[in-house]
Amino acid sequence: MFYNAVLTKESLDNVFYTKNGFKKFEAEEYVQMGKEAGFSHISISPLGNKYGMLIEYKK
Repeated sequence: MFYNAVLTKESLDNVFYTKNGFKKFEAEEYVQMGKEAGFSHISISPLGNKYGMLIEYKK
């Protein structure tokens, strides 16, 4: 099992140092990366006021 807590793309767009030249991912991209890494059960839950996401990867 692997957990990943990340800010949403929308949240990162509002931070001055991540507006330009910073790679931002959508939720679907995190799911795809997890599948490519061999995880088959992936769930995403919102963190806070939709500020971030908790992604749970299970084999």
